[in-house]
Amino acid sequence: MINNKLIQLLNTFSKKEMTRFGEFVESPYFNKHIEVRNLIHYFERIFPKFTEKNCDRGVIAKQLLVTKKNNSNQLPIIFTYSLRLLEQFLVQENLKQNKFQQSVALLLELRKKQQNKHYLKKLESLESDLEKYPLRDKIYYKNKFLTAAESDSYYIQTSRSFDMDESLQRKQNFLELYFIAETLSDACEMLTRSAIVKTDYDSRFLESIIKELNTHLDDYNNAPAIIVYYKIYQMLSHQEDDYFQKAKIVVNKNERFFLKEELYKIYNYLVSYSIAQINNNKVNYLRELFELYKRLLEKELIFEKGQLSEWYYKNIVTVGLRLEEKDWVGRFIEQYKSLLPTEAFENAYSFNLASFYYSTSQFDKVLSLLLKVEYTDLRYSLGAKALLLRTYYELDAYDAFLSLSDAFQQYIKRNKKMSDHRKQGFYNLLKYAKRIVQIKTELPYQSKNKSQKELKKLSTEIEQEANIINKAWLKEKVFKIKKLL
Repeated sequence: MINNKLIQLLNTFSKKEMTRFGEFVESPYFNKHIEVRNLIHYFERIFPKFTEKNCDRGVIAKQLLVTKKNNSNQLPIIFTYSLRLLEQFLVQENLKQNKFQQSVALLLELRKKQQNKHYLKKLESLESDLEKYPLRDKIYYKNKFLTAAESDSYYIQTSRSFDMDESLQRKQNFLELYFIAETLSDACEMLTRSAIVKTDYDSRFLESIIKELNTHLDDYNNAPAIIVYYKIYQMLSHQEDDYFQKAKIVVNKNERFFLKEELYKIYNYLVSYSIAQINNNKVNYLRELFELYKRLLEKELIFEKGQLSEWYYKNIVTVGLRLEEKDWVGRFIEQYKSLLPTEAFENAYSFNLASFYYSTSQFDKVLSLLLKVEYTDLRYSLGAKALLLRTYYELDAYDAFLSLSDAFQQYIKRNKKMSDHRKQGFYNLLKYAKRIVQIKTELPYQSKNKSQKELKKLSTEIEQEANIINKAWLKEKVFKIKKLL
């Protein structure tokens, strides 16, 4: 029964959640079945070690004193009731964390019971709390709309003469602000996803919203969520440097108005845009990307459950080294290594440290790190082999270089996880790297004119080939050989 929905869901719980659920099943308001209580307490005792053995149908039936004599069909029913109770628990846990939702639910019940004095006091308290809310994100506008809607419902229920009341107007105002902010946010996500997956999204009102903002943007200066997503949308749709700079300024100015989760998403649009520009050979965006990464670190937006993704770790190191920020990168590698996920630590730390040593020409240390670690992840394995190849070249260890080239080529050929495009990128690296070694080693034995012709031809081929791994390194090596002539 290890694959039962109830057990699978309990398997995701923390110890604290399991304890709270154990307390929850004791409430007669939610649970009146002693068999359900006994089942949950059994799971509480064996938590978190749910195994085939202790979750066996017979073992569980014995724990609950369910036998063929008293009812052989009772166990599935107990599991069904237990799952329903667990679902109720999750709802209650969610409601407990959402004070606003609780307040609106209370207002609804007070209004239904015509407890007007009590209702108005609670409504006033809720409106006061919303004004104290420091953020001005989409949630703020949504909650203001829902509060105004509830207030308007009270007015309809209690008014006898339809005197002037602002609730309906406030309801409409905040509905519009929430709708505009949510539509713009979705539009940004649509543009991002359509660039990855060939999908055509449609937003019927987006064009009208953009037209409204193009002509009346000043009317929304006090609505940070709208201003920010509007600028991000412009950046993504126009793909021009000026729009990127404007979006970056607006995000930086308004970041205090967003929860960390949403602010991370907003910054990620800027990060992804910068990476796309770098891939289009706009190298000035390397500095932009580097500064964005530093901001994400400073604001602690980049961490998930206190950990730093190994790929963020690698990307930050790569960008920093390309910008020659070697001192900063060296400090970063050591400062943040303890935040790497345990299962990724050895691969991530050793590879990035090796990259740092390579950039500072400490080639013996590069070899020491790369040759002692078995990289289990394909991305690290490929990166490590390419780095090792470059290191052998720098050490003039051409026999080792050629041996690794052949082994590397066979490794790529046998690998079934790599796309043909990616394989070709590595094949081209190996092809041109071997030609560079050949030209360099033959310099003493052939005429200067012949070497120059070969280098010119090679340089042209590398420049014209779009799919090459480590293209900049290859071009640098060709340039350095030219200087020897």
